[in-house]
Amino acid sequence: PQAGTGLGILSTAAGLGQILGPLLGSSLFAWYVYMPFYAAGAAAVAVAAGMGVRHLLPRREAAPVDAVTQTRTRQGRRAR
Repeated sequence: PQAGTGLGILSTAAGLGQILGPLLGSSLFAWYVYMPFYAAGAAAVAVAAGMGVRHLLPRREAAPVDAVTQTRTRQGRRAR
């Protein structure tokens, strides 16, 4: 189920990028010839900074998996 969810999110993002990318790029180009390149660079720096901040945050521990039922448990209860 998690692989399907991730693939769906990735496909949605790719579709939105194909629709919004040319619209945004052409309007930025009309404003200033080099502006699409500046915007792409700023977006890349923002993503890299976000990934760096996320990397510095402490990791959350995964809930243990019950060996019998193969479900994740929290404090002795089955996950819903």
